[in-house]
Amino acid sequence: MSSVLFSVPHSMVTFNTISLAVLAILIRIYLKGLKICLPFLIKKNKVRCHIQDLSTLLCGFILILCLVIFFAPIIKTFAIPLSMLCICVALSFQTTIACVVGRIIILVTRLYQVGDHIQIGVLRGDVVSIGLMRTFLMESQNKSENDQCAARIVQVSNATVLKENVINYSDQND
Repeated sequence: MSSVLFSVPHSMVTFNTISLAVLAILIRIYLKGLKICLPFLIKKNKVRCHIQDLSTLLCGFILILCLVIFFAPIIKTFAIPLSMLCICVALSFQTTIACVVGRIIILVTRLYQVGDHIQIGVLRGDVVSIGLMRTFLMESQNKSENDQCAARIVQVSNATVLKENVINYSDQND
């Protein structure tokens, strides 16, 4: 097996590794610059969030694609062990993967956005923030005995959109 690894020139592996690291650094700088410049260019928070999310997903896709292209000769030689490793990782991180897939569904279908009033399962509230793994809601309940709004921030896993009904009470024309 070691002879297969040594059949790929070390200089090519080193070059590909350095190229991938430089690409990752450039993508990181681009995303940081985008986060700084977007508030000056785009005033609407929802549009800004969508652009940042789509840019992050696109950059991640480009990085993974370059990883596969750069290391295709090595990946071919380790196809079976690599596929077994991928199966183990997928089983270990199935909840995490479900959260990321839920986030992609929320982003692509515009199921809800920051500021929308939604209900996921039995939870109801205003969307405060949408992260990669969780959505944060300002839960709205009936008034308490003191006539004060009993609101709290609730974290809902993005995987919940795959299992529960989502009702969006907000106007979708924004």
